[in-house]
Amino acid sequence: MESSSSNPHEPHVTLEVGEEEYPYPSHVCASNLTSVKLSGKAKFVMWKTQMLCLLESHGMSGFIDGTLVSPQTSVSGKEKVGDHQNRHRRWRRSDALVKSWILSSLSEETLGYVLKHLSEKLHHQERNASDFSAKDVWDELQTIYGPAVLPQLLVSDKPQDIREAWPDQYLILKEQEDKSALQKLYRAAISGDWDSVHAVLKRQNITVIDKITNNGNTALHIAVGATKKADLLQKLLEKTPENTQLLDLRNSDGSTLLHVAAIVGNTEAADILVGRNRDLLLAKDNEGHTPLAVALSNMHTQTSKHMLQYINTDIEKDALFSGTSGEELLVVVISSKRFWFGK
Repeated sequence: MESSSSNPHEPHVTLEVGEEEYPYPSHVCASNLTSVKLSGKAKFVMWKTQMLCLLESHGMSGFIDGTLVSPQTSVSGKEKVGDHQNRHRRWRRSDALVKSWILSSLSEETLGYVLKHLSEKLHHQERNASDFSAKDVWDELQTIYGPAVLPQLLVSDKPQDIREAWPDQYLILKEQEDKSALQKLYRAAISGDWDSVHAVLKRQNITVIDKITNNGNTALHIAVGATKKADLLQKLLEKTPENTQLLDLRNSDGSTLLHVAAIVGNTEAADILVGRNRDLLLAKDNEGHTPLAVALSNMHTQTSKHMLQYINTDIEKDALFSGTSGEELLVVVISSKRFWFGK
C-alpha cells in the first residue's frame, strides 16, 4: 500500500490494490437517491445524512472531508508532467461530479443563496467566481444551515455548562456523535478486523454491548453471525463491561449470542459461548425457541451435535426434552429428518 502523502499532518488516502485514486461513478443518478431537498435549517440533518450515505457508498466522501485533495499545481519528485496533469484532470472531473450531486440536491432558493455567498467569498479571495470545489460548497452549507458550533465543546471540562447554555444544540450534536460512533463500530465489526474495532472502542464512548443495528444487534452478535472469526469474538468478549451477563445480550428477536451461532451454524462460536455460560443452552428467544431447536431447524448438524454434548445434567435434559420444549424438538427433528438425534 502507498500513501499519497509522506507528511503525517497532511490529509492522505491509502489505496487498496485495484482501487481508483479518484473514483468517478458517473452512472449514478443522485436525484433518485436523495429524496430530501435542502431548503432550510429544519431539513439540514436529514439532507446531510442522505448525502453522506450517497457519498460514502460510492467512495466519494473524501472530496468533502478533505482526504482527497487536489494535486499540487507543481510537479514534485519523479512524477512526469503528463502523469501529473492527468491526475489533476481526474481529480477535477470527480470533484465536479460530487459538486453536481450536492448542488442538484438543493432547492432553487438554497442553490441561489449558497452560490451568492460563495461568489462573494471567492471575490474577496481574488479567485474566479466559478473556481470552487465540492468541499467549498459542503463547508458553506454547513456554515449556513448546520447546527451552531458549541464553543470549545470538545475541550471543555464542564459539559454540564454546555448543556445548560446550549441545550438544543448540545442534544443535536450529541445525538449525531452517538449515531456516528455506532456506525463506525458496526463497520469495524462487520469487517472482522480486531484492530479497527479496538481503535473505535478506544476513541468513542461506546462498548461492545451497545446495540449498533436497527434490530438491536451488538458488536458481539455481528462477530458471531457475520464474521465467524473466533479470535475476534474472544477479544470482544474480553471487552465486555464488568458484571455483564451473556444471557442479557439479546437483539429485538430475543436472540442471544448462542441463538445467532445456531442460526448461521457457527460451531466454534457456540463452543466458546457455552464454555462461558452453559445457561445459554436453555435460553429461549421471543418465539420460545432454544438455540438447539434453532440449529436443528436451520439444518446445522455439526452445531447441533456440539450443543448436545454439553447437555449432561438431569436438569438440563429435563428442561430441553420434556414438556413444550421437548415436543418442539421432536417436531423439528422429524421435519428436518435429523433421525440421528434420537440415537
